[in-house]
Amino acid sequence: MRASVEGLTGRAEVSRRGVLWGGAALAGASVLAHAAPGSAWADPSVATDDVSVENLGGPANPGFASISRGVLVGETFYVGTRRQVPASVAGFDVSTGQVTQTFTLEAGAVYGIADDGAGGLWVGLTQPSGNELFHCNILTGAVTPVSVGQQVRDVAVADDGTVFISTPRGPAGPEMLSYDPVSATWTNWGVPEPDGFQSLAVATAGTTVFYGVYPGSGHLEGGLFALDRSTGSFTRLGSYDRVYRHALTVFDDILAVRTNTGVDVLDLDTQTWREFNVPGRSGYFGAVGRSGDSLYLAGLEPTTLTEVNLTTGAVTDLGIGPGPDEAFGTPEGELGVVGGVVVSATFEGFINRYDLATGEFEAVDLITAGAPAENQDAFAISVRDGQVYVGGNMSVAKHDIATGDLEKLWITGEAKAILPVGDSVYFAGYPHHSGLWRFRPDIDGQPERMTVFPAEQGRSRDLVWDEVNELVVVAVQSTGTTIGGALCLWSRASNTLSSYIDPLGAGAPVTSAAAADGIVYVGGEGAVTAWDPVTEDELWFFDHSQLGFQSTIVFSLTVLGSRVFALTTSDFFVLDIHAGAPHLIHHEANPTGLTSGNHQLQIDRGMVYGGTQHEVFRIDPLTLEIDVLVSNLGAEFDGQQGKLAFDDQHRMYTMQGSDIIRITDTTVCSLYATTRAVIDTGLAAGLVTKSIGHRLRAHVSIAEEMTGRGKTRAAAAALDRFGAAAANVSDEATASVLLTAAAAMQGRL
Repeated sequence: MRASVEGLTGRAEVSRRGVLWGGAALAGASVLAHAAPGSAWADPSVATDDVSVENLGGPANPGFASISRGVLVGETFYVGTRRQVPASVAGFDVSTGQVTQTFTLEAGAVYGIADDGAGGLWVGLTQPSGNELFHCNILTGAVTPVSVGQQVRDVAVADDGTVFISTPRGPAGPEMLSYDPVSATWTNWGVPEPDGFQSLAVATAGTTVFYGVYPGSGHLEGGLFALDRSTGSFTRLGSYDRVYRHALTVFDDILAVRTNTGVDVLDLDTQTWREFNVPGRSGYFGAVGRSGDSLYLAGLEPTTLTEVNLTTGAVTDLGIGPGPDEAFGTPEGELGVVGGVVVSATFEGFINRYDLATGEFEAVDLITAGAPAENQDAFAISVRDGQVYVGGNMSVAKHDIATGDLEKLWITGEAKAILPVGDSVYFAGYPHHSGLWRFRPDIDGQPERMTVFPAEQGRSRDLVWDEVNELVVVAVQSTGTTIGGALCLWSRASNTLSSYIDPLGAGAPVTSAAAADGIVYVGGEGAVTAWDPVTEDELWFFDHSQLGFQSTIVFSLTVLGSRVFALTTSDFFVLDIHAGAPHLIHHEANPTGLTSGNHQLQIDRGMVYGGTQHEVFRIDPLTLEIDVLVSNLGAEFDGQQGKLAFDDQHRMYTMQGSDIIRITDTTVCSLYATTRAVIDTGLAAGLVTKSIGHRLRAHVSIAEEMTGRGKTRAAAAALDRFGAAAANVSDEATASVLLTAAAAMQGRL
């Protein structure tokens, strides 16, 4: 049974795969630690005896999902995974409804799959861990890797067995390459469009190779090109801006080019074009298949199945689809037609079958059909009330720590970020039409979509809560042909979204956000800015693009007291905002012990914690010293990311390999001693008057004593008095440190 979602706020009605996944569930009688760890990594390294690590089992995000490509060979539909670790290809027998063959590749995403016509498949990987091209022998089951030297976006096989691949943008542009499997030699055919972003589509017909170049990320030229293999020359087939990025399929005597309104067809004999548009459709079309004189199109926005009769020109909406948020087929793949049954693969790991004669529709879960439930790369992790949430493709895995049970929560697109607030858990998705979702565990059976993001603003990067203004804050990076981003604020009270495009300036990606004391902070390419969400005013703008940082894109922000803590992929820096205008007080390139990548910062008990793909670390908010607590994680988060979440008992959750782990830090708090040292230094240097200094020390002593006795209200009152006294310190730098200390000590209560 498939879920249906109505409108922008419709609730998914039925869980598509039940609560337990049998062998795929994290089995455990009482805690997940009873499940067999799925990670191939060695045990994580722990820095001190004050830090402990529990392996709660895995995989954290099981499934055979995020299908990216599909090709029909005989009566078997072969599909490749995009987010699974390692990548694999499964052969689905259309007649029996069972998976009859599986090929295991290496880590990466299957972006190209083609029939070689001789009992084999050529499969190309994007984001590979090693090799990029593989030959899968259908007859013997053998897998042979081939090194390309760059990522593969699409694969096509010519009649003579030559393998053509499309590529992302290189130094000169998106190159077309070919591989001769007989001689094991490569040919570089060059770049048809130097200002193209990448090529995601290649197809062959005789001695002609069609190459689709896609614009994006500032490279605005795209188009469709034809390579004459005999001369090695490219010909642009018009300015052809209708071509979509995953768009080219040759069916006998025609080339089918998917567009945002339907399909365009090139007659290969007469070299004439025909356009077929689906009335009332503005969303793009994905997979396409052919049977006789008919083409079948899988619509993605909105989803449906459409028939195009090549003889009469009639375009017929068949009126079926898995639901308004689930595509009948992926944009990169093919539809197959076997014995009057249209078959396709979906992003979320289903095979759709539609009987043209009877109108019967069926969605087959590939795991139920026999595909392996391996781990998918995760996008995010969070925890609430004993439930660990792991964001994946088209779903969020919800783990019950006590019972080991696993439930899948279904959303559209990729769950890039997760935020628990009160009785709700929010998910921010990708692409833009996925939007923001809310799940109330005690009320909802499935998540409910609250809003969508503006067009072209589709890649959710960060998700935080503005407690003062009761706003869900989303940092969204642009996708498609634009560069930039948006600050999106969703009001829980009014159920409305306010979006501010390019808050860091035109062309500056938005990649992180934080909120404190009613102010929203936004980070991205070369800058951090403070934003008042009530007045819609920018309060200040800090440009660090010319300061010599190793990397200028801020991937994580957090605020404690009068300090803003920020991380790029390679730099840690701190801004002092006590005086209003920010100024840089600390910068450290390539911090010792931290792996470069997309990190995440969190505040807990007055300390700053962070996660990379390989480490969990702690930052002293006063001394700014970084201590690595746990290393050797190898967390299977997508895109070299590190994610970290805290429960209400101050325990951290992240991943090691594909397993969920829980980290406890019982290090004795040094904030009180450090604060006294700051006061004493200020007194000795004449930066703090004796009167204020004595009051500060007295308030610290009372707060520490009351905290130790469990009298948090008395401790909080003492710290309030401490903060008031610190605000009267005339030296701005000392006052800033003391005010941050006040916030940090309050966080320990």
